[in-house]
Amino acid sequence: MNTIVGRVFPLIITVIAVFLLRPMALGYAYTPIGLALLVIGAILHTVNNKTLHITPENKYVLKCILFSFLPVLIVGVISGKVNPLQDVAIILISTFSFAIQFSIKGNRRIFITILSLIFSVLIVSALITLIVGYPDKYQHLLKYEIPIRSRSDFTSIEIYYPFSTIYSFFWTELFVFPRFNLYFIEAGITSGFLAALFAIHILRNNSIYKYIILAVLILGGFLTFSTSFVPAFGIAMLVNYISKSTLTVPKVIVITALGIIVFWLFSHIPYIGLNDKSQTHGSSFDDRVDYYAFSTKNINQYVTLVSSILMIYFIQKRKKHNLIFLSFFAPIFFTGLINVVFFSPLYIAFSFLDMGVIQVNKSKPVFELY
Repeated sequence: MNTIVGRVFPLIITVIAVFLLRPMALGYAYTPIGLALLVIGAILHTVNNKTLHITPENKYVLKCILFSFLPVLIVGVISGKVNPLQDVAIILISTFSFAIQFSIKGNRRIFITILSLIFSVLIVSALITLIVGYPDKYQHLLKYEIPIRSRSDFTSIEIYYPFSTIYSFFWTELFVFPRFNLYFIEAGITSGFLAALFAIHILRNNSIYKYIILAVLILGGFLTFSTSFVPAFGIAMLVNYISKSTLTVPKVIVITALGIIVFWLFSHIPYIGLNDKSQTHGSSFDDRVDYYAFSTKNINQYVTLVSSILMIYFIQKRKKHNLIFLSFFAPIFFTGLINVVFFSPLYIAFSFLDMGVIQVNKSKPVFELY
């Protein structure tokens, strides 16, 4: 069974599992199924390779994740804000499944390729929905709803023709713009995750495939109509630029100028910029401020944020290159504000992906997942 199919099929199962786990919207209804698929993926991988093996690098990441999550679990149990059995099951199954499957050379690359292709298809679907439904025919494209157990403001996933999901609609005097979330629980998470994928593909050797994927991911980020779109992709580009070579005075000047441009766009871009968005969707920003306001009721958020940052720091120390935490330097901009991402299966997957980055060309800053 040690064939291409035998190697790829467990990873396909694992990618499907990711879509059934938080922060994907379906994860709020189908977490047990998602965890079962992660276990099945790991078992099929082990059977195919006839051995259960975890590399030293993956063992290190595994320990970093588990030790970093421990204070989050303790504080959550004391405060009564977590389900210890469910959270421990999610962490343990996710961590060991990815540690096992990413211990084979090339599996990280296959996983991210499958994930990128699926999201590229979803982005194309969103573009079709936008074009066909414009300017105000989107409700006619609604095909069906999937109920989920989530917050009071998000109780179901609405599927629009052909197979797009819309988080909400942005209303202005001139037009109605759907905010596509690509099956994530929030559009802001979608934008940051696409920026993380962008950060991975921008490191690769130049090819037509690379630039097509980068363009599609930027399009997907824009279609979220999220305020985090500009800084998430901007930071991805900036840190990629910073990490690939030593700092020089001209480089510092370029970085500073680009940083100012990104911040200005973040603040002033029409409709989705911070200034306009705070006027039209002020409650969203108020919720973020309240979420981290200095109060004992927010102790869980503080502990989770600090633990996650420490996890990133310790993983960074073990890496063999100077890239600044490949997967999370872009989405960290908003994941600190949208706390459901921390220690989620997707977060864990990208932590293992990050450890698998190698420089494939010593004369040029070209990197790849092994």
